[in-house]
Amino acid sequence: MHKRHRPRVHQFDYSACYFMIDLDELDQMASEVSFFSRNKFNLVSFYDKDYGDKSGGDLKEHARSLLTQAGHTGEIKTIKLLCLPRLFGYVFNPIAVYYCYGTDKKLSAIIYEVRNTFGEQHSYVVPLQETERNRQNQVHHCDKKLHVSPFFDQRGGYVFRHRVPDEKLGLFIRYQDVDGTPLLHAALNGQKVPMKSSIIVHYCLKFPLMTFKVIAGIHWEALKLWLKGLKISRKPPAPKAFFSKSSSLLRNLKQDRVS
Repeated sequence: MHKRHRPRVHQFDYSACYFMIDLDELDQMASEVSFFSRNKFNLVSFYDKDYGDKSGGDLKEHARSLLTQAGHTGEIKTIKLLCLPRLFGYVFNPIAVYYCYGTDKKLSAIIYEVRNTFGEQHSYVVPLQETERNRQNQVHHCDKKLHVSPFFDQRGGYVFRHRVPDEKLGLFIRYQDVDGTPLLHAALNGQKVPMKSSIIVHYCLKFPLMTFKVIAGIHWEALKLWLKGLKISRKPPAPKAFFSKSSSLLRNLKQDRVS
């Protein structure tokens, strides 16, 4: 669900199928699950070069490198990536989320990897303090670094609020102005299902054009906003830094409550 609050109210929602993938299990999944492949074409496929620095290199090492540069200490044992895979060879991920766990199996850090339709991306890296690692409900604040919508300028920031995924997923994003006024809310809700061949077939039948629909839907909704009279902001240069370190605690949770 996306709901834009200013300067005009505009809301839409749609169904999708996201994957939560343990990066250590990719090859096993590809060998055991029909119609799913890693780095080669299939009905559903995962290409390493679609994520991280797009080099096709080790995504765990990429995530660990970002965390180290952001000042995170402690070993990262497991990383689970919430993302859209390629469907019939195509994908566009507006956001992919890395859940990073330590050797004690507790959540240790989160990386929000955000992309725009101009081929640019930026990662918001959130190392967790020791007192925050046991929290099921996570709230993070990130200053906006990447130009995403042509109808918003570069001001403001994001509030990411969600439960650590288990049987259910609930991720809520609030984009707000510098004074805390909400500009947009986005939400992703999901129910966990096991990864197996029958699910792949069901996924392809239920969402045959899902990954194409994501990018087409972005432009379709943009057209409707333009027809509503919204002015287009000039696109700023891409951020020089590949990532930024973000805070894992908010000073005023009441102000940033997601509605």
